[in-house]
Amino acid sequence: MPIFVGVLFGLYHKLETAGYISVTKSVEGRHPRTVCRITPEGHHAFEQYVEALKQYIGE
Repeated sequence: MPIFVGVLFGLYHKLETAGYISVTKSVEGRHPRTVCRITPEGHHAFEQYVEALKQYIGE
């Protein structure tokens, strides 16, 4: 299933705005490159999300 750039932009822009990821854009040769890295805040939010899912499914 293909993922379109517009869909990804919307997702990573929301995560970046929330402070969950940092985004670095560059150009390598003739190609654009975007690198997304999870921040400590994003890692903490993800851990909370996983715990909430565990509680929901009864683990």
